[in-house]
Amino acid sequence: MIYFYHKIWLILLPLSILPIVLHLLFVKKVKRIKFTYLFLIKKVLNQYLPKKRIVDIIVVILRCLIIFLIIIFLSYPVMHLSPKKKTVDLYVLLDNSFSMRQKILNYSKFEHCKECILKLLSELSEIDNLKVKIILFNDTVEVLTPQFVSINKNFLEQIKSLKPSFKNTNLVGAIEYILTEIVKKAEKNSAYKILIFTDLAEHIVENYTLSLSSLPINFANIDIGFCYPKIEQKNFYFNSVNMFYDDGFVEIKYIPENSPENKEEVISELSISNQPTDIKKVRTFELANFRFATDISKNLFGNLCLNINDTLVDDNKFYFSCKKEKQKKKVLCIINEPVYLKGFGSKKFYFENLSFPTVFLEIKTFEQEEMLLENYGAYIFVDLPNLDLIENVSDKTIIIFPGETTDIDNYSSVLDGIEFIELKEGKNNVSIGEDEEFNEFIEKFEYKNISVSKRFLITITNPSLWKVLLTYNDGTPAVLNKNNIYLFSFLADKNWSNFVFKPAFVGMLKYIIEKNEKKEEKLKEYYFVGEEIEIQNVVSIKQVVGENSFESKEKYKVLVDNKLTFFVPGIYEIEEENRKQIVAININPVESKIAIVNQSMLKKIFSQFKNVNITLFDIKEMKIKSLIQWILGKDVSHDIIYLVVILFILETILSRLGKRMV
Repeated sequence: MIYFYHKIWLILLPLSILPIVLHLLFVKKVKRIKFTYLFLIKKVLNQYLPKKRIVDIIVVILRCLIIFLIIIFLSYPVMHLSPKKKTVDLYVLLDNSFSMRQKILNYSKFEHCKECILKLLSELSEIDNLKVKIILFNDTVEVLTPQFVSINKNFLEQIKSLKPSFKNTNLVGAIEYILTEIVKKAEKNSAYKILIFTDLAEHIVENYTLSLSSLPINFANIDIGFCYPKIEQKNFYFNSVNMFYDDGFVEIKYIPENSPENKEEVISELSISNQPTDIKKVRTFELANFRFATDISKNLFGNLCLNINDTLVDDNKFYFSCKKEKQKKKVLCIINEPVYLKGFGSKKFYFENLSFPTVFLEIKTFEQEEMLLENYGAYIFVDLPNLDLIENVSDKTIIIFPGETTDIDNYSSVLDGIEFIELKEGKNNVSIGEDEEFNEFIEKFEYKNISVSKRFLITITNPSLWKVLLTYNDGTPAVLNKNNIYLFSFLADKNWSNFVFKPAFVGMLKYIIEKNEKKEEKLKEYYFVGEEIEIQNVVSIKQVVGENSFESKEKYKVLVDNKLTFFVPGIYEIEEENRKQIVAININPVESKIAIVNQSMLKKIFSQFKNVNITLFDIKEMKIKSLIQWILGKDVSHDIIYLVVILFILETILSRLGKRMV
């Protein structure tokens, strides 16, 4: 039995008798010529004319056959394989990624593909030489049947129970898995067919090329068929979502997009804690934003939504969560100078104008009596006569600037391991010291331009306690560090150094204040399905917002090494031993690009393999018989080409022979 895939060419079959028609139309008319003696001519004609007629008839028949076979070749003929000769190993790959959830009327793409598979396998159940292996693929490969099996009722029931996921698509990974398995088996008596049911969305071929170093380029012929529902419905989704924090306001910037690409005006909505908050009109592929005030002391979660009636609604929402902003660190700066001194001539001037976004800086005047030093994360002592206050804050970060009133004996005694020699004048520049981490930081600034005209000459009596961060030209220390104490040898004052006018001044203070701070890891605003999240000793996981028709094992999975991954989008509350956190899970925007890819782009995946034959089947228009022919059939088009060439050579030889007989 022969089946033609491109039947439209068969309408040209009547052209195969064109040589006969032309032969009859252009037969030469008999001309009478008077001649005296015809005996010899009659003898010649009686000898050669019958042979020439036979040759002419054969040439005409050959020409008819050549035209006929060319038309048959263009129609792509396929013959059934003989069940006794070969076994057909059929791989059926079913895409259960997120994009397969898009609906055509009341059925999703996944349901259409699944229904087609069930009908196909039911028709093939009586074929003795056919074995089937079912494989699901998304961003991973799941083999439902480890071995090739015959089609039976239990097998079909297993397929009926399959559901689409929210995961990404890795078509190339699935094909690589199959081709590698085929190469390992390489049975001569088997014909391999790969039938892939997918939506052929453009994201499956973006930046992918099939490349297997272990796979020979000229391996046996492999037929790959793509079955897909050809629909051109639009899909809308969010891309490039970013969140920013500024003085109690949260700003969400995003780009609404659609596939296939086309600029349109849509309605965008913002909801906070399931309460509608804002709404506006936006255009696809243009940057848009929402800005709103919020109480930063509370955890925040919500979602963006496009008010669009499309057929893949799960990505119309984009979930986000904000961990409460970390409180600014409180720093106390104690300066020894009269309260009434203000302006450029005051030491307070240099600290009042510091720009510390993450620091709340409080400035107090030094008092000899006991000061309240509690609830501060760091302290800056400027020109204090003594360091008796250190005893109360020894576990905090302390920055010391000695000055004119400094009692050098007290400083040397309290700080331990160093000795203040004298106050010395003379211009000196600074250079890097022995701490590699600090050197890497300070080299970001133009530190070589820092000059000091007045300083304390300090010597280190216990090098094991102190590190030199900056030195002078003469080798004496400019800035020293011992644990959480940072000692400058000069005062933060324009009369002592130009350091207060340099960017390094603010940079070094910020570096020191934040260096010893135990930074809490900031929670991302959102994650994507399948992305791994770092956790610590999970106690419980509860879905706050999202699709609730899934069981817990379908929503998330706890991995090894304190990691967690989610499979269903939504807002989740994760309770750990010492804290609770809110996480937002979304569909990867790449998966929402559902415009159908063309065949040329699909073939690029297999560009290095010459023996891979690709066929596309539109599920909406295709008949199951077409798939059966493709699975059980043999392509005879190459044989037809060889036959056409042979007939053409024979026709050429006979036509020239006929001319010589004239």
